[in-house]
Amino acid sequence: MSPRVLAVLKSTHLRIFVVLFSIYAITSSGGLEVADADVRYETAKSWLDGRGGALASSSENGVLAPNGRRYGFYGPLQSVLMLPTIAIAEHISQRSADVISKSFLGIIAIPCLSALSMVVLFQALLTFGYGECAAFSATCVIAIATPLWFY
Repeated sequence: MSPRVLAVLKSTHLRIFVVLFSIYAITSSGGLEVADADVRYETAKSWLDGRGGALASSSENGVLAPNGRRYGFYGPLQSVLMLPTIAIAEHISQRSADVISKSFLGIIAIPCLSALSMVVLFQALLTFGYGECAAFSATCVIAIATPLWFY
């Protein structure tokens, strides 16, 4: 292996990502944890179904619009991030994608984003002049003692 590949494999950043991703993925329930996530999921699914973001007619979540349809009251970013997962799951499961999508989001995508955000935090702390030990300690505390673990 080249020295550059070895350096990446030995990097603290990669180790933080792998360890936190593993913890988050292993302890994941395999689905979406809260009703808020379901609303975001239903919003993304409605875009793919051609309903323009309107929630299912049976949904009690969201806000009622003048057109009589319900819409989520959250910003669109998380729903946009869910779109590729839902589209792929619908493609491979002949339109019965809920279980596959929610499992992938809960076990892979959300733990990956959470672990990646902790790597970004670690690098930011190093950039701001904190020592590696202090940056690592702060990153570990935030990674394990905040909602990043289950969101």
